[in-house]
Amino acid sequence: MRHGLLTSAILGLTLLAAGSAGAQTFDAAVKRGTLKVCIVETAPYALKTPRGHWIGHEIDVAKRLSSDFNLTPEFVPVTYEDMMSRLAEGDCDLIAASLAIEPDRLRQAWFTRPYGESEVSIVTAGTHKLADLDKAGTIIGAVAGTPAADLAKARLPLATIEIFPDLIAAERALESGAVMGLAYKAPMIVPALSRSASLWVPAVTMLTSLSP
Repeated sequence: MRHGLLTSAILGLTLLAAGSAGAQTFDAAVKRGTLKVCIVETAPYALKTPRGHWIGHEIDVAKRLSSDFNLTPEFVPVTYEDMMSRLAEGDCDLIAASLAIEPDRLRQAWFTRPYGESEVSIVTAGTHKLADLDKAGTIIGAVAGTPAADLAKARLPLATIEIFPDLIAAERALESGAVMGLAYKAPMIVPALSRSASLWVPAVTMLTSLSP
């Protein structure tokens, strides 16, 4: 069963810092003629086609922003775990990703206004109540650097939260039975997991719904 944990805002990350640092970042992009955009390869936001072309919602946002300033977008693949450090190190001018607004991130960078929401849920291969998962010996998977990992730890303090480097590895663990459930953001997880005939993902049961 898919259990909803929380609804959180997602948005595009803009300049590196407030004030002069942000202005310097933009000035450098104008001089280069390119806008370096850090992206996380996650459906349906950013995907690379077999021919090597980037597509997805965040790609469209980055292309439109680049076009508005007569710049050429340059996409830099990163992970949720290292994207803020890559931004700070100057590997990109901005991040376009399904990125939740968090206090630590607000101290490091400017954000745009939120342009969407994502629901953090737990998907299991059978029918379970949320209370069934919060037990010693239960292993729940999550992807490194995602809000889902932190939420799972907070809402399931008795369970073991196993962190995986990416969604593909986490899916495999769920399919093999190595973890009882997988915490991740919907709707991305549903089409990804539906490829496996052995997994049953029924309707969402919301535990909490919060506005950003």
